[in-house]
Amino acid sequence: MTQAQEIRSSIYRLSELDWDFPGDKSDSPFSDLHFHPGRFVPQIPAALIGSLTEAGDCVLDPFCGAGTTLVEAQRLGRRPIGVDLNPVSCLVSRAKTFSIAAQEVEAHLMSALGRFTDFRLEGGNASCRFSYPPDVQLQKWYHPETGEELCRIWAFIQQERNHIARQLLLFCFSSALMACCAETRSWGYVCDNVRPLERRYVDADAVFHDKVASFIDAYRRRDSRRLPRKEQPDPFPALVMQGDAATRLTELEDQSIDLVVTSPPYFGVVDYVKAQRLTLEWFGLAIEPLRRQETGARSKRHRRTAFDQYMEELAATVSELHRLLKQGRTLAMIVGESAKREAVKDRLLQVLQAEGFESDLTLQRKIGLRRRQPASLVSELLIVATKV
Repeated sequence: MTQAQEIRSSIYRLSELDWDFPGDKSDSPFSDLHFHPGRFVPQIPAALIGSLTEAGDCVLDPFCGAGTTLVEAQRLGRRPIGVDLNPVSCLVSRAKTFSIAAQEVEAHLMSALGRFTDFRLEGGNASCRFSYPPDVQLQKWYHPETGEELCRIWAFIQQERNHIARQLLLFCFSSALMACCAETRSWGYVCDNVRPLERRYVDADAVFHDKVASFIDAYRRRDSRRLPRKEQPDPFPALVMQGDAATRLTELEDQSIDLVVTSPPYFGVVDYVKAQRLTLEWFGLAIEPLRRQETGARSKRHRRTAFDQYMEELAATVSELHRLLKQGRTLAMIVGESAKREAVKDRLLQVLQAEGFESDLTLQRKIGLRRRQPASLVSELLIVATKV
């Protein structure tokens, strides 16, 4: 059987799976570590990668978000590449895919926590009491004592010289911000920059330490779930590129990708950039320039040309994906559409055909109640197409 025949056979078997994944519970150790709207069910990329690639193959996600596809590719012994416009998404994806063992992650973080204790005892709290990036709305989002504690943690991270430890600490700090925020109603209020109704105190030091402990545990669980391979004892390193997908993909070589698995932003449903407002403020990254570049952002939904622009941006990315995929290899997309927005399915299938893809499988799956963004979005499409 040729490779093309094997892929076709694998795609046929995929059609027999229950893609609803009853229970809707993520089996990824990293899934709950950092807030991200519109989470990707890890069972989806795991099934696709396991069926359509072999060990050492290269898997690309051009809208990688929180890095779910990259985590699963790495776990299964594939080479992961991800692209995302949102720098917070890139931070999260990189932090989840360090190609080092859990013991090394733990050693970096526990050593850093020891230095943090010394930093506090040596007066770090007093020296940085009101030291924070100018874009941070400290009094708006946090109780005064919580804000002081966050300032102290931030100041410690800024003087950390170990590169890996610094990246791990930045992830843990970012993941703690939503839990430390005074807003208790919904992340949507933070997204829309609405002042919290409460002034609740949250022990930021305790939250930060809990995030570190959870992160270490996630890496331990990752290593226990990895497929052991003598030829590749450590996970393949992930390449994560920040920027517009269609633009950054031009930097990759022709026919260098074995599989694309991605879930592009759903049109007019979520503002992914604005949803990470808290982290962007601390990191000194302006929201508005990123929001204007964001594909399908909810904030653009009322513009007369918004849907056409969304489809044009997807088409530009699909064109690059056709160039990058090896002949006969597969693109798998999870796409959703709100009943209140324009229909995506027919337009997207037309784009795929125009760019040189043959659609092999199109099926609908139910979205679990906890993952709906918004509640009116109850299902999504899995489209599997082959480069011809």
